[in-house]
Amino acid sequence: MQNVFVKPNGAVKVPDPATHKPLAAGGEWKPKNQYWVRRITQGDVIDGTEAQLAAQAPAAAPAAPGKSPGPSPMPERASK
Repeated sequence: MQNVFVKPNGAVKVPDPATHKPLAAGGEWKPKNQYWVRRITQGDVIDGTEAQLAAQAPAAAPAAPGKSPGPSPMPERASK
């Protein structure tokens, strides 16, 4: 069975069904079972593994200030 790192979403206290203790504020590794998947779907907890993966993904390079990302200008034609 896979595990998932879950964190409480805000001030909601989510009990662990095995220990009956609330989930730690910093998050905990839990088995990825129906209970925890339902808590993620309902928004009671945040899937920390997805958040960690998103944080590790390289950020897109920001555009240079004052430049638009549009097409490059056409070169001028030489006059006759």
